[in-house]
Amino acid sequence: MAAADCTGGRTGPLRYAQYLAQVRHETDSLTTLHQPLDNGAGSLHMIPRQWVTAIDSVPRLKEAWAKESEPGRRFHGISRQMMVDIETNKTLERYVGLWLQNPELAFVYGGWWYPYGAAILEEPQCGDLRKQADVGQGAWDKKHNVSTGFWEVSRCIFGDLYDDWGLQDRIKAWDATYAVVKGWGGVQGVDGVGLGAGAVAGIVVGGLVFVCVVVVFVSRLFSSPDWTTSKEDKRSRPDEP
Repeated sequence: MAAADCTGGRTGPLRYAQYLAQVRHETDSLTTLHQPLDNGAGSLHMIPRQWVTAIDSVPRLKEAWAKESEPGRRFHGISRQMMVDIETNKTLERYVGLWLQNPELAFVYGGWWYPYGAAILEEPQCGDLRKQADVGQGAWDKKHNVSTGFWEVSRCIFGDLYDDWGLQDRIKAWDATYAVVKGWGGVQGVDGVGLGAGAVAGIVVGGLVFVCVVVVFVSRLFSSPDWTTSKEDKRSRPDEP
């Protein structure tokens, strides 16, 4: 979460719950970093046409891409225009998608989506989603299609609440996650304030648990000998647990 900057320097359970609940849903409880329906990749699945903007905008992604574009590396010779038109080149789309499924990158640009990505790639109205996190679960007025809090964050990730078949799963994930992290304490609404002892303890314990889950996931992800190869029935996905 620190690498992703999903909390923007503020502490408190609401921002933690927002990010972790969305990641829980988007990754099917940390079992996959790929969405076969639209070839989305990452901790908050971004679709292929969004990748080039993320690579341009996130320093760690830009640096990693530059290294992979050096002579002799996998993406040498790939122009920016090819990335813009990536949906017309399924081979390139497949291999860039696999690269973005690297957990060291996937959680970084997942966090970028909160303060910047949604406003750039979905709509300006989304703004900084970390502020919506402070609202809590919020609500959705279906009649006027107005949403706040976690509902608004969900809209700015998926694009439309009416068509999000997994919306109820997102809400259940928020309820379950908030029930765990609400005791972490901390300071909400103030940036740059030192953490209280309870917040520090909560973050340390919660962070260790989260890291353990990610380590197990990564070990399983890379334990498959053919994770970088394409198989029609797997749609280029790593073997799932």
